[in-house]
Amino acid sequence: MYPPQLDRLNNVSLFRSLNLLGEPPSRQIKMARAGGITNAVNVGIAVQADWENREFISHISLNVRRLFDFLVQFEATTKSKLASLNEKLDVLERKLELLEVQVGTASANPSLFARDA
Repeated sequence: MYPPQLDRLNNVSLFRSLNLLGEPPSRQIKMARAGGITNAVNVGIAVQADWENREFISHISLNVRRLFDFLVQFEATTKSKLASLNEKLDVLERKLELLEVQVGTASANPSLFARDA
């Protein structure tokens, strides 16, 4: 028996050769029978390939959904952290402005800070 990946490729190539990909399973079977696939083994292979394709698409959809959920959560967390950092930066800027005013006042009026010795 072939490895599952090779088996799957053979099934898909069988469907491609009969131009059955993308059709609903019941239509695939009818078209396959009309196209010369009459024994149950080939129909079983066709149905199995369809289920494998649907499972593969399901896995892809699930992973895309997980990625989307992660990105939404990441965006919310990032926005929250950036807002917190912005608030801290605003506080630091106000403190810096206060210190600049105090230094400017001390430079303009050195007598205010002179020590009487």
